Amino acid sequence: MRIYISLQNAWYGKNLEPVILSLLHRGHEVIVGLCEQGHEQDWLDKLESSARNAMVTSVPDRRDRWTRAVEQLRHVIDYLHFLGPAFDSVPYSRLRRRGEVPELACRLIRRHQLRYGWRRRAAIWWLKWVDESVPPDAGVVDHFREHRPDVLVVCPLLGPEIGQYEHVRAAKYLGIPTVYAVHSWDNLSSKGLVRMKPECIAVWNEIQKREAVELHHQPKGRIVATGAYPFDAWFETKPSLNRTDFLKILGLPEDRPLILYLCSALYFAKSQPEGDFVRDWLVRLRACDDLRISEAGVMIRPHPKRAGEFADRNLLGNDPLAVVWPSRGEMPNSAKRHGAFFDSLYHADAVVGLNTSAMIEAAIVGRPVHTILETRYDVSQQSTFHFSYLSDPKEGFLRVATSWEMHLAQLRETLSGSESATQAAQFVDAFVRPHCRERKASVLMSDEIERTARRARVLGLSGALLRRFTLSWLERMQSRAVAADAEVRWKRCQTLEQWQERRQFLDSLERVAV
Repeated sequence: MRIYISLQNAWYGKNLEPVILSLLHRGHEVIVGLCEQGHEQDWLDKLESSARNAMVTSVPDRRDRWTRAVEQLRHVIDYLHFLGPAFDSVPYSRLRRRGEVPELACRLIRRHQLRYGWRRRAAIWWLKWVDESVPPDAGVVDHFREHRPDVLVVCPLLGPEIGQYEHVRAAKYLGIPTVYAVHSWDNLSSKGLVRMKPECIAVWNEIQKREAVELHHQPKGRIVATGAYPFDAWFETKPSLNRTDFLKILGLPEDRPLILYLCSALYFAKSQPEGDFVRDWLVRLRACDDLRISEAGVMIRPHPKRAGEFADRNLLGNDPLAVVWPSRGEMPNSAKRHGAFFDSLYHADAVVGLNTSAMIEAAIVGRPVHTILETRYDVSQQSTFHFSYLSDPKEGFLRVATSWEMHLAQLRETLSGSESATQAAQFVDAFVRPHCRERKASVLMSDEIERTARRARVLGLSGALLRRFTLSWLERMQSRAVAADAEVRWKRCQTLEQWQERRQFLDSLERVAV
């Protein structure tokens, strides 16, 4: 069987690596198509050179008259999706998408009150119909016709880029079934709206299955929970170093507790520096009246996307019992890096963070995980769906504190050894491996890909029925959108010129006064 896996770039493929290896082990031919080259691609190059039935290629971009229109359609549809009442309490995605919407769409949304009720739903339905009426790009069709896959797997699909939806469009045109592989724990709740009807949506668990039905209005029959295949390796890894040797590498004493702080990517990163929070947190630890906390060794693991925040050694006040390691942060995307991260979690007595998927990995390893709700990070914590899955008092595993005093009290309880790991284990069983802890999610995912390739009936693009009318409408709207954007740019230039003239006038008055 020939399986084509479409990735935005090689970085996204790391989550699918266990599935790719499983498919290759079964003797299938796997073609990995990249929309973007060069990003974290070493592992794919090694895979291609070591496996006879593996191939890495580039997928051509859409480059025709509809490219800009399709891109803007995606932004508008996703924005309308996030205007729904389900997102009123978690407005992060709504705020983020607002800046990507064309000026004309914003005007029409205000004028026709498309933010609410049936109008918003009707607008989404119409725009999805228009989107499906756009013919596939000839270059993308020729690419898939050349490789002749039996099934197309797309990941992450949701997001600001348009490339992978063009792959789905071309696959449907050629009658190739499509599997959407959910990339991460927040994919379905914060990245956009699933459309073009993939033949199979492979989610991790019942929570994501509910998201696919309630937020994306996908039929239950096309949704399958396979477990979280990105975490498969964490169930098999063993520590590579004992505690003494590991703490020696860190330069921390072995007779003290070790608290691991996991940094986060965070949303709106520029306005939410985590380094300041870590410094405040460390100061409060050292001022605690419990020696187990005030004299504990502290390891801070920077997020690789924001490691620059911890480049200043003075950030931690030259604390001899605190270390930033690895100094520049790193993704656990190799055996050595994965082992180092596992050792960090395994030897930690307590784990602390704001909101990161590494908390799930800590739960798999069996470590107690703490967080503190901070108003300045509300948009990255309580303004998201996926954080609530970890922090839910009944189904989550996070020890959530609403004040510093509460946080220190919870750490004191953890370091005293009186905390039970039962709730974390229950979360892992439900969220990461819902079928059985002993059954690899990557194996179940591979089974589903094979099943879709053999049995799926390809669902066509409904918009093609009225293609002439919808494309004519899209052309008119595109012309109006260009004019509206030009008008906005002109007004901004006028405003800038007026400001400059006023500034020059005031400067001249100052010179005269002097």
